[in-house]
Amino acid sequence: MSFGQTFRVAIYKEPVMVWSLMMYTAALSYAAFVKPSLHEAHSKDLPKAPPSLQEVMAGIQAKLNK
Repeated sequence: MSFGQTFRVAIYKEPVMVWSLMMYTAALSYAAFVKPSLHEAHSKDLPKAPPSLQEVMAGIQAKLNK
C-alpha cells in the first residue's frame, strides 16, 4: 500500500466509520434510555382511549345547541 493510499484510508474512511459508529451509539442510547422516560412523562396526560363516536357527536351537538 502506497503512502497516498494509506493517507486516504486514514483520513477519509476511518473518520466516517468512527462518526457513523458514534451516531449509531448515540441513537441507540437515546432509544434505550431517553425516549422511554420522555414517553412515560407525556403519556400520563393523555387519555387511555380515544373518545367514541357517540361522545364526539354529543359534544358537537352540545356546542351547536349553545
